[in-house]
This record gives sequence, structure tokens and C-alpha cells, in this order.
Amino acid sequence: MYIDVIHKNLSSYNPKDLYPYAPPAGKQELREVWRKKLLKDNPSLEGKGFGTPIVTNGLTHGLSIVSDLFVEKGDSIILPDKY
Repeated sequence: MYIDVIHKNLSSYNPKDLYPYAPPAGKQELREVWRKKLLKDNPSLEGKGFGTPIVTNGLTHGLSIVSDLFVEKGDSIILPDKY
């Protein structure tokens, strides 16, 4: 799904190349490049076990992933009330 005016102005491109959704953990190529950069910038990490970074699609997605680390189905959580 895309907005017609955007597609008309970018008609020379394949919609699959312009409007793809990234996998939930982020594009694997980006994650691997980021991990290599972490190792290059922090040589003390070499040989230590750590996974490939996760690239989120936005703040809400990132918060959702973090909450999944700490909250199980059926757990009670406390949320602030805006009003």
C-alpha cells in the first residue's frame, strides 16, 4: 500500500524496492554492519559473546521489544495516566 502521488513521482522505481517492510529485528545486512562497527570501535569486545544488534522500526516498536524482555503473558504492569 502506498500513496498514489508518491508512487507517480517515483514511477521509475519498483514498488517492492521503495516500500518494503523490514523484518521485526531489522534488515540483516544493517545489523551485521552495525555489529562489525561495534567491534571496530570497541576492540575490548573482541572474543566476548554478544549478539547482533536489533534495529527497530520506531520508538513504539523498540519499547515493545524491550517490554518483551521483562514482561510475560499474564503479568500486571503499571502505566502512567495522562489525564
